[in-house]
Order: sequence, then C-alpha cells, then structure tokens
Amino acid sequence: MAAHASFGGTPCKDFGCHFLFWGGFLGLAGGIPVSVVIFIVLHVAFAHPARSKGKQVILGAFAGVAAFGIAAACAALMVHWGKNPWLGLGAAGMVLAAISVLYARSSPRPAARAPKR
Repeated sequence: MAAHASFGGTPCKDFGCHFLFWGGFLGLAGGIPVSVVIFIVLHVAFAHPARSKGKQVILGAFAGVAAFGIAAACAALMVHWGKNPWLGLGAAGMVLAAISVLYARSSPRPAARAPKR
C-alpha cells in the first residue's frame, strides 16, 4: 500500500510504469541516483584534510545510496499520512546530509599500532 501511495504522483496507469518514470526522473548518467552525486560532492568538499579523498568518494557514494533509500521511505510514509511527500524526502535528505558532513569534517581516529614482538 505504501509503495502504491509513494508512486501515486506519476502519469502512469500501471504499477510497473512507475519504476521506469521515477528511475528516469531521479537517475543521472546511467541510473546513478542524484543523491549519490550530492553526497560524493559533500564528502569531497567538506572532508577533513587528513582524510583520503578517494575513500571519501566511495563513502559518499554509499551514504548517498543509503540516504536515498531512507528518504524515499520517509516520502512514502508522508504520503501514507496524507502529507506532501517532498516534506519527507527533503527533511530526511537534509538530516542525513548534515550527519554525513559532520562525519566527513571530523578528524580521523589514529591508526591502531601493531604490538611489538
């Protein structure tokens, strides 16, 4: 029921068409969600100088995928409650972006040293 409610804003008549519509709407360059690109940019732009830029790109991509899923679930929940789905999508996205930037800005933990033999 929540899936039908979350996809209710498309011009499609059947349920399978919704996946194509939203995939094209939210996809970028081969189906990469826009949230992945946003989180990669956030992680690279706000990364602590001691953190690896390459690892921040990978971490930003994973954070973007997770944030997209959580935000989509929040949007579906808002539709279920009869509210605007963009409220759930935007609020969840902003909170997750703030948490992600706070992590990227934090200084990395010192590496654990191997015991001496």
